[in-house]
Amino acid sequence: MNNALTDKQNSDLCTMAYSVDHQKDQNPIRPRKKPYFDTENNKYEVIATEDDQETGFQGMAVAPYKNGKPDYHNVQIAIAGTNFDDIKDVITDATQIPESRTIIGPSAYVYGIVSNALDHSQFTSADRFYNETVNKLESKGFSASDIKHGTGHSLGGALIFYLAAKHHFSMTTFSSADPRSNLNDTDLAYIKNHPEMFKNYYHKSDIIANWQMIAQLGKAFSVNEFSSKYGKGIMGMINGHFIDSYHFEKKTGQVDTDIFNTFDIELSSIQEEYKRLKSSGALTDADEIMLDASVATELTIAIRDVAKEILDEIIKKLHKVVREQEKYWQEVKEKSMMVSSQLSPDELIHCLNEGGANYQSMVGKYKEDANQRITKAKELKNKFEEWESKVQQGIEKVVQRDSELAKDFNI
Repeated sequence: MNNALTDKQNSDLCTMAYSVDHQKDQNPIRPRKKPYFDTENNKYEVIATEDDQETGFQGMAVAPYKNGKPDYHNVQIAIAGTNFDDIKDVITDATQIPESRTIIGPSAYVYGIVSNALDHSQFTSADRFYNETVNKLESKGFSASDIKHGTGHSLGGALIFYLAAKHHFSMTTFSSADPRSNLNDTDLAYIKNHPEMFKNYYHKSDIIANWQMIAQLGKAFSVNEFSSKYGKGIMGMINGHFIDSYHFEKKTGQVDTDIFNTFDIELSSIQEEYKRLKSSGALTDADEIMLDASVATELTIAIRDVAKEILDEIIKKLHKVVREQEKYWQEVKEKSMMVSSQLSPDELIHCLNEGGANYQSMVGKYKEDANQRITKAKELKNKFEEWESKVQQGIEKVVQRDSELAKDFNI
């Protein structure tokens, strides 16, 4: 195992962190001599866990195995997100996350929800858990500097942002809630100066995590969304928020951050098929052809038409990508204007540009990349047309040769 974990391993740790909750798991994760395994059979020793029933916080610190033993110089912290069955978790989301707090409004104060949640904050629990983890490491002869990385999903992502910014370790989050109201100027400055340490994946459709449309922290990546087993019925509205709505490359274990990757795979596959058909000569070599001429004709036309149909669909989808990015850019500007109503349109564009959000980064780059692939798809369409034409010429030669032989032998 390399020192740095893959995105898939971080995702697995996020999922495992939910099992720290004894209300959710009959056999909750706790420190023990026997290692725990993730979905890819990677081994971890659990150093510390926190299952705070007062605030709903769950977290764990683990040492991944290396060369057959726990690597205490590469400690990982994982924090669970919202358990919707736990009212304390829901209250934390609704009071300590800016977007949710805006929605519930003053009524929360009337009923004492906000003040209660602030007095019993998961961010306070996170501080306590971090300190307890450091104490356990020091008791083993290690230190806080051996905490190398943190990961979290949803509310857990906001909590990891908070700890990582204060204690200067790297992090990877999935669908993170907005942590900004819990970060001070020093924290924000550190993130701004070390963006590569703060990696956050989210889906554009996720109303909980798409705060990054207008306020990116660190390195934020909007990635492909897949169907979640939890996104059924009314929960389909937040399908992109669930941890299993992310997929990972099998070879690298990394989240696919390139929206064009699927198109590249399809185009490469079609290109390889074209090369195979062209090099085989099975239908173009007059000495090798074994098919009836009419069958061969129908087959080559069918192959050409299928290839064209697939390529036309790819081109259609690529145009859709550009249209969606155009729409996304408009949504960013509109949402920003709602939040920053005091700014003029020009001032707003300037502020967005300062944060790296501009037409070129959000639309222009996608349009350029899409056009490159559209050109490639059109070139492949032409190649299949040429291939079909050459095959037909080969078939005609065979038919003509057979006709001449028939005359020579008076058939």
